[in-house]
Amino acid sequence: MEQVPYSKQLAHFSATHKSFPPEVINEGRRMLVDSLACQIACAPLPWSKAFREASRSLGTGDGATTVYYGDRLSLDEAAFLNSAFGHGNEFDDTHLRSTTHPGSVCIPPVLALAEQRRLSGAKVLEAIVVGAEVMIRIATACSPRSEERRVGKECRS
Repeated sequence: MEQVPYSKQLAHFSATHKSFPPEVINEGRRMLVDSLACQIACAPLPWSKAFREASRSLGTGDGATTVYYGDRLSLDEAAFLNSAFGHGNEFDDTHLRSTTHPGSVCIPPVLALAEQRRLSGAKVLEAIVVGAEVMIRIATACSPRSEERRVGKECRS
């Protein structure tokens, strides 16, 4: 039997998986609320304001809205800025095994696209779940020993 490459399995999952158990959707909902709270809390910080001014100076369009300020920027600029807000003070979610922050990476682009395409809340949650799953799996595969590096000898004894 021929083994399907991992990348092909992951691509198939991300393109076709549409149904998730309620507890997975609830986790996606929790991630969304957490991410928005972090974006709102960190948007007025000095470094977030600097990112905002730089993004606004580009004048790249009005595809999506930024959190807190309501600026209309291109999809990628709005997603970038909201992501920067979300990770602005290290309060955002962390997946320890992969040492990533899936909420601040996956949720802003999902929301920007959802705004432009007028996607339903159910579609938004599905996209968040798929994005986080793909990100975590790739990060874990790229850094299989990250957990060992994160926990020092003194913590393991």
